[in-house]
Amino acid sequence: MDVFEHIPIDDSIALFDECWRLLVPGGSITLRVPEFGSSYHLGDLTHVRGFSLHSFDLLDPTTHTGKSNFYTSRHWRILSQETLFPEQTLAEGRNLRFVLQKC
Repeated sequence: MDVFEHIPIDDSIALFDECWRLLVPGGSITLRVPEFGSSYHLGDLTHVRGFSLHSFDLLDPTTHTGKSNFYTSRHWRILSQETLFPEQTLAEGRNLRFVLQKC
């Protein structure tokens, strides 16, 4: 999924809840998002935010932040997270890629 940076902040948890509902148990989604402060994040007027490698920790109950998540009862496991550099993508600036699995 390469649209999350365009979703209004107030709708982000609802979007994850809907993805969780649609996926089979153990199913996963891949997100590519702009790194906070990168030219890809700041250079597109339609981006409503940037991200860090810890942005999705809240959704994973095995992380420090996810242990106290009270925004949703639906849990994800972060399978991988990595920084993508411009030469790896068509974007200008760094992106982050996450793979999240429905628990």
